Amino acid sequence: MSIIDKIIDTQPYHHFRHQQLLWMLLIPILLFATWRGSAQLDADSVRNPELISLAHVGFGDGPVSPGDVWNHVRIVSPAHVPGYFFLLDAWGILVGWSPAMLRAFSLFAGIIALAWTYRLGRDTLSPQIGLYAAVALALSGFLTFYLHELRMYSLVVATTAFEFWIYHRIVSRQHAPRWYEWGALFLSTVMLIYTHLTAIFPLAAIGIYHLLFIAKTRCWWSVLIVMGFAGTTFLPWLPVTLRRFQDVSKSNHHSSTDVLHPFALVERMVALFSNNVAIIFVIIAILAAIAWLTTQRGAKQTWIWLLAALLAAIVSNAVANFIPLRRMRYLLPLWPLLALIVGLGIVQLRPRYRYLATPIIFGVWLFTGITLDLSIIQPRSENSLLPYHLVARELEDVAQRGDLLIHINDKLVATDFWDETRFVGDYYFREMIANGVDDMFFKAPGGIPLEDATRLLRQVAANRLRIWLAYVPGSDPDMETAIDTTLRENYAACPAIYNTTQLRITSYIRQGFSCDVRPDVEHAVVEFDEAIVLYDVVLASQLESVQLLAGWSIGTDVPPETYSYSFQLFDEHGDKVAQSDDGLPSESFRWTTTSLPIEGLPPGEYRLMVAVYAWQTGEKLMGVNAAGERITDFFPVETITIGSR
Repeated sequence: MSIIDKIIDTQPYHHFRHQQLLWMLLIPILLFATWRGSAQLDADSVRNPELISLAHVGFGDGPVSPGDVWNHVRIVSPAHVPGYFFLLDAWGILVGWSPAMLRAFSLFAGIIALAWTYRLGRDTLSPQIGLYAAVALALSGFLTFYLHELRMYSLVVATTAFEFWIYHRIVSRQHAPRWYEWGALFLSTVMLIYTHLTAIFPLAAIGIYHLLFIAKTRCWWSVLIVMGFAGTTFLPWLPVTLRRFQDVSKSNHHSSTDVLHPFALVERMVALFSNNVAIIFVIIAILAAIAWLTTQRGAKQTWIWLLAALLAAIVSNAVANFIPLRRMRYLLPLWPLLALIVGLGIVQLRPRYRYLATPIIFGVWLFTGITLDLSIIQPRSENSLLPYHLVARELEDVAQRGDLLIHINDKLVATDFWDETRFVGDYYFREMIANGVDDMFFKAPGGIPLEDATRLLRQVAANRLRIWLAYVPGSDPDMETAIDTTLRENYAACPAIYNTTQLRITSYIRQGFSCDVRPDVEHAVVEFDEAIVLYDVVLASQLESVQLLAGWSIGTDVPPETYSYSFQLFDEHGDKVAQSDDGLPSESFRWTTTSLPIEGLPPGEYRLMVAVYAWQTGEKLMGVNAAGERITDFFPVETITIGSR
């Protein structure tokens, strides 16, 4: 007996006694993949492509209609198809619109991909092969990356595995397929073509195999009709796709200089699937080729599917020039077939060698998958440097109405949203913005000149109680210094609430006020008529005056430059001893600064009163105080104690 005969198993499918129980071993595989994917759901900020996905489903503002999804994808992303976004919109309705919850849809699709790859391998080859294939797929670092991305690629893998499985189930049955199997084939084909245009790869593989290797029976014609009818559902979207490819030479997706040629495409595909340990996959593929040569059940079909899908990818790339290195994700539909090749190759080994080699192979892939560097295919330029998810998490409970949040990032992460541009900060800070927090973005380095930045900052930062600043330390020292210097003209720096090498969040408080001051901006002090509301008044006593900041909410129907406010100080005899008037702000919420002179006043208790009046007529507005009492003149705000000097 030769060395090869000692190593190669002549009956690779018949060594496990309890094959019907193998599916139970799939459970820890699914749990492992779930753990790896879920750990990344909120580990980073959404990237620019994910922001586009968000825009298609309403940008986190809630569900949108299927018609709006269809039109938005057609206008903004004609290179895509809308099926994934329909499902993402429905998913958001069920679980909410936070980044982690929306990304969980990709994780869910990835788990389905693993399960159905196992089922595909079990039914077309053997339960052992299906199990090994599921493990290989779970260990692919490239696929794992897309388990936490707001993109359609894990769904493409799942739908591909199901499409091959239902097709095989139908053409291999000894009796006529049931109606629900035909329905599953139809729906699977529709879902595949409406998930991503790379559906052409698996569908072409099925078409070639069906044409050349399946007997022309009634079932053969039925498959052709059902899949053909499913293909006609793409006709409404076909003009969008054709227009897109007419502009292919103008698109930044395509460049003849960086598109991979056939050998490089295959080499990079194998490297990515095997976590850059291609030699292991090549050896396993050679063993899997033996299965084809020895006419083992299902081996020929698996190889033909893979080679036909790969051929479709190569030909499509040669025609359309759309798979450069940075878009190797377009080959993810081939991942279930590559996984089957791994399982098919491993079972060719005799048990003693198989049980020794398998832990080593998968152990190496586990290590290299965890440490896999995807920076070449996921360029740094596509990522957001500032961890917006951390900024939102840290500030959601401390930022208050009227605060200003300044964030500095090295890249303008934005997308078109109908007729406006939305930024990544608009998504992560949307709840804070809805609660009255303003945000201001500076791109640095490479943004506007420092002189323009500081001038703009002085305008926006006026009349605030607190300003927050979030940035990556050292990303642009000149911008950081310019902002800090400008803010210190009227504000005092407070200790940072988050300080690492990746993110620093600090705050600035209005000069004269304490860093730990936290006004009540939820409960009104006075609700004046005409939708004018005074919230908390923050005081800071100095030697010559009492400094106060008042939080005003102004209704949208209040005419600008019509009303003024008056803060007045009364002694214990009811005599007015200080007064300061000014016009109300025009913004929906703004802090106003008032100074009441107290120099020379004797020690004692003084009452702070407020009124709002039409400055042209002097007529005061009536209102309701915090106790629910309606008052027609001055409203008491607070009692101030002035001590001896």
